[in-house]
Amino acid sequence: MIEGITILSEEIVYTVTGWNIFGGVVVIVIALFFLSAAIYAAIEKNEKVLSILTIMLFSMLFGIVGIVTIAEYINRIEYIQYEAIISEEVSLTEFYKRYEIINQKGNIFTIKEMNQEESE
Repeated sequence: MIEGITILSEEIVYTVTGWNIFGGVVVIVIALFFLSAAIYAAIEKNEKVLSILTIMLFSMLFGIVGIVTIAEYINRIEYIQYEAIISEEVSLTEFYKRYEIINQKGNIFTIKEMNQEESE
């Protein structure tokens, strides 16, 4: 942080992309299909117990992969925003090179640090 900026609070802003959640949901649906197929085979007693256990194992595996896929993308950090007070001593040129103002309420600014590609 630049000297003269007083941080009052910070908040992590997460990002979620629709395709990543869609992929996780698809995997979970496939897992539910395998699980229902295993239940059907158990009720009808068409196959050996080994085939039922194999289907159930695959359903659990797909379910775990789906849950991990969703959890990974839900917790991805997009940026950290800060509520701050900016003193008059801060050079505005230097400030605008490093930070973006998201919101302002009186003399309290909500700011975030710029990414490398944004600041160039």
